[in-house]
Amino acid sequence: MSIVSVATVIPLSPLVMQQQPPRCMRIPTSAPYRFFDFAEAQFTEAACERLIPENSRGPGAGGAGIAHYIDQHLISPWGAGTMPFRQAAWQQGTTPYIPAPFTPATFFRRALAAINLLLGERHDAFASLSPHSQDQFLRQLESGLIDLREVPADVFFDVLLRMTVEGFLSDPRYAPTRDRIGWRLRGFPGAHATISAQTQELLHSKDQHAIANAN
Repeated sequence: MSIVSVATVIPLSPLVMQQQPPRCMRIPTSAPYRFFDFAEAQFTEAACERLIPENSRGPGAGGAGIAHYIDQHLISPWGAGTMPFRQAAWQQGTTPYIPAPFTPATFFRRALAAINLLLGERHDAFASLSPHSQDQFLRQLESGLIDLREVPADVFFDVLLRMTVEGFLSDPRYAPTRDRIGWRLRGFPGAHATISAQTQELLHSKDQHAIANAN
């Protein structure tokens, strides 16, 4: 998937961002990373934000805390390679999208080390580049034109893109993004438990009956 189309993959509701954000699990802006070091976190935050950028209708992947979502998975059994898929059962013959012999954690660590080494040789930090230059770098990753040594650049880009979109749009129970930003941009408020007036009346009558019997 081209990064040019990623920003438009999520249709936006014009009324959504006017709504009061629902209560949910939040990732505070100061939450520490448990897998990424400082340089790795800087690149991941900036790259995710370019894949799903902020616009006039709301925050992007950076504002949603997607780098923290990826960080959490990389310290999980999936990241350690002991759970190739997030949850069974999966279609027979399906293969993990992290290439052997890497675990996801090792895959990310080596890719990010190669990226930061390359940018360091250029005396650049990805987060300090202009949005245009960041997009150019990501397009080169997507096309496999950047040498990441042991890691195929195009495969790394694909995994990063998958996890960014996955975290942005997933159920907040599994991807605790800030304020359910991905859902709000889609116009989906989430599942809310409601009790109809008829059910409330029935429950009330049963309560009164129970009180009467107790007396």
